[in-house]
Amino acid sequence: MVSPNPTLVTQIGASTSTVSYCFEVTVSSSVTSIGFGLQGDDLDPSPIVCQPGVSALFDDLPSCICDDCDDIVLTFDNFNISLNGSAGNQFNFNGNINVNVPIYGIEFQIKSYTYSATPSACTEGVSSIEESGMFLMPGTTINGSTSLQLFNETVSGSSNSNNSATKDIKYTSNTPLTGAIPVNLTIGLPGPISGLDPSCCVIEYTVCIKVRIFYEDGNCKSCVFTHCFQFNNQ
Repeated sequence: MVSPNPTLVTQIGASTSTVSYCFEVTVSSSVTSIGFGLQGDDLDPSPIVCQPGVSALFDDLPSCICDDCDDIVLTFDNFNISLNGSAGNQFNFNGNINVNVPIYGIEFQIKSYTYSATPSACTEGVSSIEESGMFLMPGTTINGSTSLQLFNETVSGSSNSNNSATKDIKYTSNTPLTGAIPVNLTIGLPGPISGLDPSCCVIEYTVCIKVRIFYEDGNCKSCVFTHCFQFNNQ
């Protein structure tokens, strides 16, 4: 955060007694520490719990504003991974997401993926930045719904020619979600060379998916989980 200093606007919980804010900072992998400077007047004369002082480092922030996620558990239950059609590089991820608290939204993003082929020359690797290592629509549903927010790729610098390719998928609900939440994802990955019998090209994958769940009716309070799947194309 550099000059001009950003101003945080009210996100949720605005009332005569409470105002809540949230913000997110994205940094490169080389960053090892982050400092936040916080300023404000104390308008409440009663004992203060969980309120930063005039200035504080990230590690010094009161733990009570950061420990909500410690008690939240997310599990992937009965997930099945199978090839989607005959394309050879699209896989269906079907199963249930369970969270031990009611949630109001869930967001999926591929955090990373690796692969190795035998023989190594049987795959061209990433053939399209729009379709490799991303979620592909249609066919994706969350909680049985196709009403999802999509965030298309922009890394290539060109216009997205595939309106179904997306980097990120988000589903929100006006009512709390409880119990098993069915998820059907279609993910594109490097596949065998076009025209090659897939059985002649064994590809081992590790795909790590980042899941953000929103545990209040709004976008401010969320927890992030990561789960990795290992499978092959046979």
